[in-house]
Amino acid sequence: MTAINRTDISQKDTNGKFMEVAAMPQNNMIHAPYPAHRPASLVSMQVVATLAILSILLFGSPHLSSAEPLEYSPRWSLGFETVLSTIEGSMGFDQQNAGYGTLNDLKADLGLPNDNRTFKVRGSVRPLEHHLIRAFGTIPEVYVGSTQLNKDMRLTRLPNTSPLALQATDLVVTFPTGSLVRSEMKYASFGMGYDLDFLAAPRWAAGLTGELRYLDVRLKLWGDGATNGANPPDLVGVAGRVEQVINIDEFFPCIGGQGSVALPFGMNGMSGTGLNIGGFTKMVYGLSPNYLNYVDIALGLSLWTAPTNRFQLMAKVGVEHESVFHDAANRNGRVFELKRNGLLISLDGSF
Repeated sequence: MTAINRTDISQKDTNGKFMEVAAMPQNNMIHAPYPAHRPASLVSMQVVATLAILSILLFGSPHLSSAEPLEYSPRWSLGFETVLSTIEGSMGFDQQNAGYGTLNDLKADLGLPNDNRTFKVRGSVRPLEHHLIRAFGTIPEVYVGSTQLNKDMRLTRLPNTSPLALQATDLVVTFPTGSLVRSEMKYASFGMGYDLDFLAAPRWAAGLTGELRYLDVRLKLWGDGATNGANPPDLVGVAGRVEQVINIDEFFPCIGGQGSVALPFGMNGMSGTGLNIGGFTKMVYGLSPNYLNYVDIALGLSLWTAPTNRFQLMAKVGVEHESVFHDAANRNGRVFELKRNGLLISLDGSF
């Protein structure tokens, strides 16, 4: 730094001429930095260096460089479910307008057992926080029954082509009162689903669900004492053993909603070995009402824990209602209705 004497400073007057400044004491000196202005290149270099240091600090720190969407890691789960249910329903042949067939109860007229046991296996993967992809299926079920009829069971009608008939009346295949009939019902279902959770939080979730479901139900009825309604009975030879089958083999879409909530139970809350108690619900409806109506509703309580950060175990207990109605009026008048209500028990592990 250079000390400049005030007497050495020249100034200009208003006319542009130089004039001398009055002399000042030697010890009264003005200290000014030199040069007065920094070069533009030096300022640019300092700005670039500052930005570089901030970038290194930002991207080098793991806490600052991690964005919230990247903190979620995909999870997958595997579960097993049991439904102990009772059945209600009916079936019938020749059920179109002015049909001859009777509508027969599955238990009273076919002798099928009242208690059903359904075992389901399912798996899922959650690639993103709000999206869940599911796959599910049931272990094939078989139920066999028999009963002695307390009423006439009319199955279907046959054209009377006998030349001995007095008039061209149709003949109805019938199991008369007191006949022994046997029945068999087979049930299986599997499919895939997608859940979109519009509302998602650490302790609760709710959203829409969609499924593509395959349903395979086969109901068979047979007996040895059938008659054809002719007089005399041997006018047309359809008496004796008769077997009738209703087969539902459908692949259809479903839509519905689902939700769940979990509340901390105990001191540990949502972490460690703490237990969490909550509830769940799910409603699914088939989208093919013209020939197949399908409804599946479940709700209940859940209890789950997380021993580690990567493993969660959830148990559910609730009730489930499943309804299948297949109106095949355009398929020889065969109608089938099945309703099952029961207790749901499931266990799922999430990884």
